Amino acid sequence: MWRANRRSPSISGPSEPHASRLYASLARLYDPLFRLVFEPRHRLALRLLAPAPGARVLDVGVGTGLSVRHYSQRTYVVGIDISSAVLDLAARKVRRRRLAHVSLCRMDACRLAFPSGCFDLVLSAFVASVVADRETYFEELKRVCRPRGTICIINHVHFRTQPLAWLERRLKPLAQRLGWHADLSLEEIVENLRPGQVSVHSLWPIDPWPVVICRRSPSA
Repeated sequence: MWRANRRSPSISGPSEPHASRLYASLARLYDPLFRLVFEPRHRLALRLLAPAPGARVLDVGVGTGLSVRHYSQRTYVVGIDISSAVLDLAARKVRRRRLAHVSLCRMDACRLAFPSGCFDLVLSAFVASVVADRETYFEELKRVCRPRGTICIINHVHFRTQPLAWLERRLKPLAQRLGWHADLSLEEIVENLRPGQVSVHSLWPIDPWPVVICRRSPSA
């Protein structure tokens, strides 16, 4: 079974894009800023997905490692991120918690250096809004997930109700300068994950951060 070496230096890639530099500069504030949004949805996703013992899991955009402690120790988890600064913090969590089943390496989500169909579960949280090429990002997630495997996307989707939709439009120029795009719709996520059986799960009745799960078809 293929497995990455922890924080493999051989996959360093090109210089980090603007969005990654933003996250690098906020690395130490990342956990207190985003924990309340990220962790409940990671827990919901993994409760719904329930990876089987021995499952091979790819966590795309693992960030500072807020998700790593929620994976069963009976799975094999590879966490990737393009920012070395946040990966350093994730590595500390892995060492502190002695998570021998978790490996970390730096990699571009749009250029995954893995063989096709080598993961049973691909989970990517809060990445679709910051990648340079969204279409390629979705294609790469599908490529590395095996037929009958599962892809899970957790991401912000743009508001449709007022006054939140108005506020989002007002903040759009600032968000774009920070390397974050708030124009992703739930319909676009669902369409990009097909073919497969897609389900949407939310913590709130109107939740801007849904958990979207695609159970892939045998011929995917």
